[in-house]
Amino acid sequence: MRLEDLTSPRLLEYLESRGISASIGRRYCKEAHYTVRDREYYGVAFMNILGGMEIRSRFFKGCYGVKAPTVIRLDKAERQESCCVFEGFMDFLADKVLEERGAKDLIPDVPCDYIIMNSTSIIQRAIPFIGVYTLAYCYLDNDFAGKQALDTLDLLMPGRIFEMSTRFSPYNDLNDYLMQQPRT
Repeated sequence: MRLEDLTSPRLLEYLESRGISASIGRRYCKEAHYTVRDREYYGVAFMNILGGMEIRSRFFKGCYGVKAPTVIRLDKAERQESCCVFEGFMDFLADKVLEERGAKDLIPDVPCDYIIMNSTSIIQRAIPFIGVYTLAYCYLDNDFAGKQALDTLDLLMPGRIFEMSTRFSPYNDLNDYLMQQPRT
């Protein structure tokens, strides 16, 4: 496994096809080069807190190493009062694009840290990170797994979970919503 700065035109085109600008992709992602059965591959890599990574390309969606959440602090020196919670990193990147575009109806008006679960199947690993915040804005998918994860968070942190998914309904997730918006 080799990690580099994200420069591959094909990977940047892939992100662009998902509505993600190259500048945002480069800011939060790396380019992973890896070998499977003596064949070389590469993809967009998004690191997690345990050194593992989610890897995506037009042809692959998977994880390398340990599957774990990703925590991104707005200010490295201190934790914010609120956080935004995303199911996957493409939704987080979509949020950054929408923030740049000034989509006020989808972006909280308070400073937030970011927690990306990288899968609802590991919600139990993300809960300790979410639980330290006064308020969590949850951008989970509009499907059964997303609703179930939201219910779990709401049960464990009553009154502290702010559901954001209805704001991009009827789309399944925030990235789907972004891809249907006119480009500016």
